[in-house]
Formats: sequence, C-alpha cells, structure tokens
Amino acid sequence: MIEEIFLGNGFAIIKNNDEYKIEWPQGPFDQAVSYPITKELVEKANDTYEVMIYAETARWPSRNTEDEEKKLENIYI
Repeated sequence: MIEEIFLGNGFAIIKNNDEYKIEWPQGPFDQAVSYPITKELVEKANDTYEVMIYAETARWPSRNTEDEEKKLENIYI
C-alpha cells in the first residue's frame, strides 16, 4: 500500500492505490476535512474550489451567465 500526497494551494490530494481523496482545513480551528474523489476530479483539481464544492456537496457550483444573472435579478425584484 503506497500512499502519495500531492500538495496544492490550501489542499492536498491523497492517492492510496487507485483511490483518491481531497483534504483541506475548514472551520475556525482549521480541522482537516476529507472527501473521496475520482481520478477525473483529480485531473480537474487545477480548479480546486469547484472540486472542493463538488466533493463536499456532490453538486458543481453554478456558473450563471450574465443573461441568467439578469433573469434571476428580475425574479427577485
């Protein structure tokens, strides 16, 4: 069992055999949280924030276009 650790800016990706997890400090005491991720997510880790959100919530953060933002504003106005 060989463990590899890849450090990023504020996160780490840990590989154990063919399993991956992403880990980062969170909360007022910077307690480490970790989530299992796929190899495909590891490859997307250059956009770490999105991978962290996906790992934590199983949903990609929304990226609304300018038109979508205007529609949302009109709904709330």
